[in-house]
Amino acid sequence: GRLRSSKRIHHIIRALTIVNKNIHNIKLMIVGKTGNPKYLTQLHRLIKKYHLKENVIFYGYVDEAGKQELVKKSQAVIVTSRREGWGLVVSEANALATVAIGYNVGGLRDSIINGHTGLLTKKNNPHSLAQAILKLFNSNGFYHQLSVNALEYSKRLTWERSAAESLKALNK
Repeated sequence: GRLRSSKRIHHIIRALTIVNKNIHNIKLMIVGKTGNPKYLTQLHRLIKKYHLKENVIFYGYVDEAGKQELVKKSQAVIVTSRREGWGLVVSEANALATVAIGYNVGGLRDSIINGHTGLLTKKNNPHSLAQAILKLFNSNGFYHQLSVNALEYSKRLTWERSAAESLKALNK
């Protein structure tokens, strides 16, 4: 997607400062084209301020194959948008057995089954996000179970099922 303030990447960077105290080798991969150059500058300032240069990698725009490769090798996709229509990136990540952590907002609460296919934060702030990240990685077997559940759930998200449910709704 596009890097813009409504995606709240700055919240992820702030959460990373908390997580980094417990998980020192954690990496944040930021993927997307710049929607606002001033926002990109803000992100770089935050990274410098919190001494996270070794922890954050900017990829910029990547094609679909590149995106899938990055998501596959990631342990989680983090979505902190103000709102989403559905949270397609969550479904795409789940189809690659990658867990999603997201803010509890419209669209994300629809695409993430909290505690089953991923995690929704209790509050939509960096501290709550950090707690969710730590919960995911500090619970034995929890990550693996969410990953398995996410992959299984994604298999139910088909165009055929969507069309059938839409038709059923229209017929009502």
